Amino acid sequence: MTTNTNENENLSAIRSLYRLSKGKVLDSSYYCKNFLVTSGYIHITDPCYKHDLIDKGHREDLDGWIGRFDIPAETGAWVGRVTAKTYARDGYITTRNAELVAFNMVRGPNALFHDRHVRHEFFNGVDSGQMGIFDSSIFPRTETRNYENGFYHDCCRRTQSDDGFGIIRDQGIVTRSGWGDGNYRSILTFGPTNLAIGVRIFFDLKIEGLDEE
Repeated sequence: MTTNTNENENLSAIRSLYRLSKGKVLDSSYYCKNFLVTSGYIHITDPCYKHDLIDKGHREDLDGWIGRFDIPAETGAWVGRVTAKTYARDGYITTRNAELVAFNMVRGPNALFHDRHVRHEFFNGVDSGQMGIFDSSIFPRTETRNYENGFYHDCCRRTQSDDGFGIIRDQGIVTRSGWGDGNYRSILTFGPTNLAIGVRIFFDLKIEGLDEE
């Protein structure tokens, strides 16, 4: 029995070394929380950006790289899901938040994938290592980064927790961006009434050479 145990341990070690050399995703974990959209609009942005820079609707010169503000969205309960992945690469193992997903609960998760729905792809800028999906009613119009109190402070408390994410005032979700500042691919899905019903933000796609499973 001792021999078999040692052989199993050796095989496990060999597999681990192989994965470390190949940059594999070793494990994925999913964490879901609910939040409410009551205003009929959502923001998809790093919480450090100021809302007062943006008018209603999309302005290519301003919000093409700092997210999307005042997106007409389905009201009601939304499900927010953060995916954490454990990567093995270049001789070390690290766990990072790799994806942020949110969708209207009534529409369900198929809202993100249904072929009949309109999807808009863009890149979200991150300057504070955070990204969130917020009901517009809780997002300050003029507040800038404030580490002591206020909305931005609340976001930082959630992203600096052990989980690295959390619900903001029951009406938004924020997460660490996993791989820090940069631009991350995002998909916004609209339903049959031209209201947003789902969002996906991919953080691990910034890193080249990682093999996903």
